[in-house]
Amino acid sequence: MAFVSEIMGRIVSDVDGERVGKVKDLLASSSTEKIVHPRINAVVVATQKGELMIAVADVATLLAPAVPLKKHLRDLVPYLPTPNDLYLVRDVLDVLKAHESGVTNCVCFLTDITALQVEMLAALMTTRHCDTVELF
Repeated sequence: MAFVSEIMGRIVSDVDGERVGKVKDLLASSSTEKIVHPRINAVVVATQKGELMIAVADVATLLAPAVPLKKHLRDLVPYLPTPNDLYLVRDVLDVLKAHESGVTNCVCFLTDITALQVEMLAALMTTRHCDTVELF
């Protein structure tokens, strides 16, 4: 098993070994199924022209020192994120950025917010003596 932090920054190359860019993030399913580990759907690659989302089906392996693709760059169909996709790095880093900006109590919902989650947040707010909430 690999940690996300071990995969970030790895070089991504196409089937001929041509450099595409570096791994910037991973997209995973946020399904309601009971799964031990999230299923990776795509790799976000930082290229010279911007970000490229590559479906994990087009990746040979994520667990190599460099991330090889199964196709040429020109043959890739960009992955389109779904509402159920989570950015494993970006979404979590937003909480850390808020904390670093002086927010002392910060909660991140990585799924749609349900009534139960709001109730649990209210209980947490009472415990932490928070009188207001800001959602963004």
